[in-house]
Amino acid sequence: MQVMEDAEVMAVIGHEIGHVVHTDVKNAMKNAYLTSAAKNAMSVAEGTVQKLTDSDLGSLAQALSGAQYSQKQEYAADDYAFDFCVKNGLDPYGMADALDKLVELSNAGGEKASSIQSMFSTHPDSEKRAVRMREKADKHTGK
Repeated sequence: MQVMEDAEVMAVIGHEIGHVVHTDVKNAMKNAYLTSAAKNAMSVAEGTVQKLTDSDLGSLAQALSGAQYSQKQEYAADDYAFDFCVKNGLDPYGMADALDKLVELSNAGGEKASSIQSMFSTHPDSEKRAVRMREKADKHTGK
């Protein structure tokens, strides 16, 4: 957030709101719970009834934090961010510019780049997403 302009931060927030609106978060949580339940059911089937332990809660938390959105969901959230910006009178290039900055930071090397690369390793290519969002903004603004 410290390296982005306000319009870029708002676009990223719009993207995350898009995941909520499209129930991506709900579905990810449901999948995490199902994964946890399946693990517990397998242990019961093996005759080892377990109590819910800290490690079980840790596994559930790990499944939730590792939940990945599909590429389709990421693109839909990008589109939501674009519409969010336009609807709220924000820069329609906000999402494209935010993605450009993420690419720039990712390519810079060092610990910060490593962290960004890890965080976005499950996402569609950020450069392609930025181009797509820039084309959408160009079309909207008539460029």
